[in-house]
Order: sequence, then C-alpha cells, then structure tokens
Amino acid sequence: MRIAYCEDEPAQRSRMELLLRTFAERKRLPLTVEAFSDSAAFLFQYPGSYPFDLIFLDIDLGGMDGMALARKIRETDSEVPILFLTNHKEYVFEGYEVQAFRYLLKPVTEDTLFPLLEELQAMRGQEKPHLLLSLGGETQKLFLSDLLFVESDNHYLTLHTAAGTETFKKNLSEFREELSAAWQASGGTGECFAAAHRSYLVNLAHVERITRTECLLSDGTKIPVSRGCYASLNQAFLQFYRPNAF
Repeated sequence: MRIAYCEDEPAQRSRMELLLRTFAERKRLPLTVEAFSDSAAFLFQYPGSYPFDLIFLDIDLGGMDGMALARKIRETDSEVPILFLTNHKEYVFEGYEVQAFRYLLKPVTEDTLFPLLEELQAMRGQEKPHLLLSLGGETQKLFLSDLLFVESDNHYLTLHTAAGTETFKKNLSEFREELSAAWQASGGTGECFAAAHRSYLVNLAHVERITRTECLLSDGTKIPVSRGCYASLNQAFLQFYRPNAF
C-alpha cells in the first residue's frame, strides 16, 4: 500500500506514520508512506500524476489548504481516494465536491483509522482495470478507463490521457497484449483496445464514431483509420458495447 500524507504539524505527521505502520504490520502489508509538510511540496514532487492508494490531506494546511489541494488533484485524477483530516465537522459537506473518500476528526486513533483502511483494502480488491507502468524511474498506476489512445512512433509509445501524455520505449503489439491481459483479468470480455491504424490503438470505451477514414474520440480527437483496420475496428467496437462497460 502506498500512501501520501500532507500535514504541517510534525507531531501529527509522526503519529499518523506510526499508526499506518502499526496497521501494515498487523495485516502483513507492504507499506510506503510519503509525508509532506505543505501542498507546494506535494505538487512539486507530483505535479500531475498521483501513484498512491490513498492520500491524506489536512484541511488546515498553511498556504494552499487541503480542500484546494484536493481540487488540484481532481483536475487530473478522478480515482485516487482522498481522506481529509480536520478539527472541524463543518467541512464535511465541502468534500462532496472533490469526491472525498472519508473524513477523520483529529486526534486520529486506531479505532477511527483502522476500519477505514480495512474498507480501502476491500475496495482495492474490486479495483477498476489498470496497469502498473515504470515511467521516469517511478511506478505509476494507469487506469484503462483514463487512456484515450496509444500512438506508436519509431519504437516509442505515447499514451494519451485527459491529464496529458507519457512517452516511453516499447513495442506496440507487446503493449496491446498487456492492455488485453489487464482488461480480461478484471473480468472484461473481448478487447477494450483496437487498432485504428498500424500506429494507433484506440480505447473503445472512448470511441464516439467510426468512419472509413477516421475515428472520433470522446475528447474530440480524430484518429486516422487505415483501410486494412477499418473492418476489424468497426467489429471490435460493436462487440465491445454489447457486453462491456467501464
């Protein structure tokens, strides 16, 4: 389990890390905790991608407060669970805006924290289809539903998501097999990605329209469709929407 924790009080950071490590030891779980003293430090380290299973945010952070930081996170990541720490019950209703996982009132104790971590563990067992990618020296989680299309150019792949792009060296056919395996491991049937062109894979869940020359995606991007791929792409699109949905 990988957890980020933003708290500007050193004593609170130490206490939370002790509680988290106690939970991990009892459950025999691998644990990585990254603590940050303010929002700026967190965003400097992770400007647009958040490879965590849970993010704790103190609402009363100095500078950019926890709620503002949560809004920033949600600009590019709709999936990572966010748990707020606060001294004030009145903030609870604001959490709906950023899809907060839960709130914890300070001081945090085993009795309040551990049941939430157990609930998160259960949720992870029902997690949406994803891949773990090594990018720029970091391991990042990529939800298949976030990936719009994959572009291949001279042995390099560029992943296009709503949050931006990532480029790395890999064979397109090999990556397609990894996508297929992740999809089917989650219970999906058939394929979730199909070739529109020798250089493009498109996420069928984001396809709006297919013609003989192009494929329109949900964000407005138009992907070229080659003559050799049109029939198989069209068939894959029809089959995808019969039994599957993200």
